[in-house]
Order: sequence, then structure tokens, then C-alpha cells
Amino acid sequence: MLGQLATKTDVGYYDNAEKIITIFNTVIASFGTVMLPRMNNLFAEGKNSEGLSYIDKSLNYILVFSYAVAFGVGSIADNFSVWFWGNNYAESGRILAILVFTLPFVAFASVIRMQYLIPKHEDKAYIISVCGGALVNLTANILLIPKYSGVGAAIGTLLAEIFVCVFQMYTVRYEVNCMIYVRKSLPYLLSAILMYAAVKSAGLFWNNSAIFLKLISQIIIGAMVYLVPSCLWLQKTTGFFSKILKK
Repeated sequence: MLGQLATKTDVGYYDNAEKIITIFNTVIASFGTVMLPRMNNLFAEGKNSEGLSYIDKSLNYILVFSYAVAFGVGSIADNFSVWFWGNNYAESGRILAILVFTLPFVAFASVIRMQYLIPKHEDKAYIISVCGGALVNLTANILLIPKYSGVGAAIGTLLAEIFVCVFQMYTVRYEVNCMIYVRKSLPYLLSAILMYAAVKSAGLFWNNSAIFLKLISQIIIGAMVYLVPSCLWLQKTTGFFSKILKK
């Protein structure tokens, strides 16, 4: 659609950005693939409470990861694109800065899909969410691509992923209280927002001629701002690091 409604150049910009997103989507997808057999077995044996406890842990950890990537990559997307692809690919950075915010929604929906809908044989809800997301994406593309090109396509993708996630949350609302997990993730979201602001602010003190050093400094600052409070909260709420040390 981007090639038909815009130009082949815009397809190139979008393709570059999407390749970066695919790396992180692969991590999210592999997590769901690993958990699927376990969840199938638990629900087949009627161990629903144990299955829900795995969903709780999965959402906790995968949202920590997806918030970090979304706000971290989003904050350096413009500088990264120029350093990695060259000055002519600044547009890829703008597209990447939007696409990367699909990750928290993709991650949440992936856990619900792979650890509840599919193991519980809720195929109808899964298919409706995918078809609905495709329709949202199609409509948004038709409206946005002619005016905003690759950025419009990225917004369409983001809206589609939001729809899929929200629809799946709504579908399982009586069995899985998703809002509890959303509230639990708020401290990580706050840390991610602070990281985004810190990284953007740090970029103002560097000259664009030293773009590699600028990127390194932004990454270090962002990691410190996000990881320190997030790790402390993760330890406080789950004892994650204590369990690792004991093992």
C-alpha cells in the first residue's frame, strides 16, 4: 500500500525501520512460543490458577522489556538512523520512532494470545482481533499514507496493534483481569518516560558532528535512568534477583 499510495523511496525508508522492529518482535514471539506448550498442559489439566500465575509473571517481565525498548529506541531513533544508515535516511528515524511504540501492545497481546486464547481454544476471538486489526490498518493507511507517506503507514500499524491488544484484553476480561497487570506495570512505564526525557535532554548537549559519541552517551544515561528504579521495583515486588542468587 505504501508503494502504491506514496513512492518506492518511502517503502525503503519504512523497510529499514521495520527491520529494527522485527528484531525485538522476534524476542517477544519466541517468549510466547516457549510458553505455549506449558500453558496448553496446565489448562488441559484444569490448573487454571497456576496458568494465570504464569500469565502474571510473563506480563510483568515482558512489559519491563518492551517499555525499555519502546522508549529507549524511540528516544534515539533520529540519531541512530543518521548514524546507521546515513544522512539521507532521517525519514527512517521518524518512522522508527513511531513503530517502536507498537512493542508494548504487541507484547501484551502476545501473552494473552499465546498463553490464554490459543491454549483455551478461543480461536474465534483471536481471528476477530486479527481481522479487525487488519481493517483498522487498511483504513488508516488509505487516510494517512497519501499525506504523510511512511509516517502515515507507521501510525496505521500502531493503531492496528492497539486495536488487537485492546480487543483481546476485552475478550478475556472475565477470566483475566488485564487492568491489574496494566496497573502493576505503571512504575516501569514511569521509569521509561523519565528515561525518554533524560535521553532527549542529553542529546541537546552534543553537536551532531559527534553523533556516535552522542548515541553512546544517550544509551548509557538511558540505561541508568531506566534500569536502576526498574530493577529495584522488580526486586521489591517479585524478589527476582534474590531468586536468581539463591539458584
